[in-house]
Amino acid sequence: MPLLIAIGRAVISAAALEAVLRLEAARLLLAEHRADDAAAGAPLSRELSRLDGLTAPGLLKRLTRLDLPGDLDRAVRDVLGRRDDMVHRAFLDTELTGAVTKQESVDAVVKRIDRLALDCAELAVELDAYAVSTLLGLTGESLAQLVHPAGEQDPSARIDLFESKQLEAVRALAAVATMVEGLPLGEVVGTEPACRRSS
Repeated sequence: MPLLIAIGRAVISAAALEAVLRLEAARLLLAEHRADDAAAGAPLSRELSRLDGLTAPGLLKRLTRLDLPGDLDRAVRDVLGRRDDMVHRAFLDTELTGAVTKQESVDAVVKRIDRLALDCAELAVELDAYAVSTLLGLTGESLAQLVHPAGEQDPSARIDLFESKQLEAVRALAAVATMVEGLPLGEVVGTEPACRRSS
């Protein structure tokens, strides 16, 4: 049971990171749309809706215009790769399959998976802070304008789509915050995050 719970925590944390990636891509799209007079009359709702179909790596690629620091970009790619390995290639992980099928090394696997959950949660917060700061510098907008673009009338309901992406990210981060409270932090947090370790 602890292994199943750990996997659930990692999946939820990775989903929160993906929600933050989607939100930052939406913020960037909205800021670019506001800055481009030619695009201002075009419906943005279709472009915002397309973000829902992108995978996490696709969303990260959309954020290249934010010029993410190399270590942050690599760390996000690393945790996404680790998440993919756990979800899509679990059968190649002999330690994980041994824990599931033979109950071998369960504690070590749980610690490793909890580390993934914490790395995803940490990076979701770090990415959000960096993206907001960078977008404020790029757009010259206030934090209130960036976070809550109210006051614009838009027949395509782009603000509703944008607000739903913000709400999704906030809910995801709230779920992660609640979940992290249940982790054995002394055992997991005591080590440097795996995504920041030099190889």
